This record gives sequence, structure tokens and C-alpha cells, in this order.
Amino acid sequence: NVAGTFTYTPAAGTVLAAGPARVLTAVFTPTDANFASGSVETTIDVQPAPLTIRGNDAVKPFGAPVPVLTASATGFVNGDSWTALNGALVVTTSATAQSPVGTHPVVPSGVSSPNYAITFATGVLTVVRGSVVVAVSTGPQPSGFDQPFVLTASVASAGPALWIPTGAVTFFDG
Repeated sequence: NVAGTFTYTPAAGTVLAAGPARVLTAVFTPTDANFASGSVETTIDVQPAPLTIRGNDAVKPFGAPVPVLTASATGFVNGDSWTALNGALVVTTSATAQSPVGTHPVVPSGVSSPNYAITFATGVLTVVRGSVVVAVSTGPQPSGFDQPFVLTASVASAGPALWIPTGAVTFFDG
């Protein structure tokens, strides 16, 4: 029932860094000189916020170079972003341009922060079949009725794949 003001250390609304035994102090200063100032001090343990960093899924054709791999984060608090983390984000995969069709891990790593309990989650790089370009030609040109001719097929990988297709080409009449 005494008029006065409170002063808080740290100031009210301050976001504390994660860690044990963070000190909080409140000081009351009465406006009436007949009363003495008073203070109280306590501690609080601030737990790191959970943060998940996941390798983003990607797709590449067989024979194509591995694309630039990225990651995304869920759980930043207090307006934080990637700049609140220490280190450099690294996203890797075991896949190469010649990795077989199938799935391969996309693994993020390399960052840390005392204010976040970071969980790294693996994404997936899916290698799909590479496309081919087939061209067929006949010779001689022009071919006449009931005249022999030769069919020729050329097969190449379609960009951005850098591989040489193998296999057989079969021609059918009708």
C-alpha cells in the first residue's frame, strides 16, 4: 500500500540467454521518505529452445551433377534467424552424378548455439532415371518402293545428364 517504483534487472521484457542460474533482481523505491527501499533477488534456469534443422529434399536425374543442397530450420524464437547460430551450415550427401536410381540422404550439420537444442534431420535426394534423346534416320534418301534402305538410330543422354546410355535399339515393321 506504499506508492513507489520498481526497477528490474535485467529490464522487464529482456530475453535471457539459455543457461543455469540467471540472476533476476527487483528493487522497490518508495516515493515516501518514511519507507526504506527494498530488493529481492532470485535465479532462473533458462533452457535452450528446440530447433530442428532438416536437409531439404531434392531430385536429380541419373548422370546429372548433384544439385546445390539446402536445409531449412523450424523453431527459431525471439526474431532469431540463421545468424543466431555459430559455425557454417554444411549440407552433404553420399550421392554422386553416377549414383544409381534410388534415394540418398541429405545431411545437414556444422552449426550450434548455446540458446538452441539443435536436432539435425536427414532429407532425401532422389535419383531418377536419366532421359535419353533418340534420333532415327533412313538412307539412302529418298528411298524407293521395294528398295532396300538402312535405319540408323542414335541415342544420347538428355541434359543435364553426363552419361553414355547403353542397351539395344530394336526396329519393328508396323
